[in-house]
Amino acid sequence: MMLLRRFGGRLTALAAAATLVVLAAALLGPGPVRSQNPDVELNVRPGQIKKINIAVPEFTLAGGSDPQNWAKRMPEITGADLTFTSLFSVVAGSPALPAGPAEAAKTRLQEFAAAGGELVIVRHITQV
Repeated sequence: MMLLRRFGGRLTALAAAATLVVLAAALLGPGPVRSQNPDVELNVRPGQIKKINIAVPEFTLAGGSDPQNWAKRMPEITGADLTFTSLFSVVAGSPALPAGPAEAAKTRLQEFAAAGGELVIVRHITQV
């Protein structure tokens, strides 16, 4: 009992000092991590790049109805956006690729390639 009284004050002081050290470390620790250089610029000058030929056929309506005709409108919107970048030469307005296995669309993909197409965007629209 005498031993507890003798060291009790010291233990309380030691616990208080440890608490202060932990609080000081939490408050004075490293600050939040920030980006070193948040701005990124990409300069693409005309004549330095070759435009990518891309075909955007009509989208396939996979289910439901399409009262606002999105299957035909989305390729026009996508094509306009890609053309705006000046990185793509877009062929739009062609009919949708046939449904089914890849072999079914092979002839159409060969037509796109013969016309200089390098990429084809294929999408399905489902009305929910």
